[in-house]
Amino acid sequence: MISLTAADGDVLYLCGVSNPYRWNCNLHIAVRVKRGSIANVPTHTGDVITLVDCEKINFDDTAAARLFPDLGRSFLTCRNFQFGAYFYGKAAKP
Repeated sequence: MISLTAADGDVLYLCGVSNPYRWNCNLHIAVRVKRGSIANVPTHTGDVITLVDCEKINFDDTAAARLFPDLGRSFLTCRNFQFGAYFYGKAAKP
């Protein structure tokens, strides 16, 4: 078990890159700290990671494609970039 100290409302993002590298095996977890909540995140192996006092933040490539249409595929398919565009995109572009 891993324990982190965070306040209600904090956002945590974890990117786990597979070895050997295969993009479809990478792990991306985005959660907001919310006491009393539980987020279950499946992995490519079928295992499930359970995060206590967290709610899962679901995102996709929609915001990245809309806000940054001129960037190439390497940016728009990157889940780190997708999350940043989803979560911070309103501040980046009107």
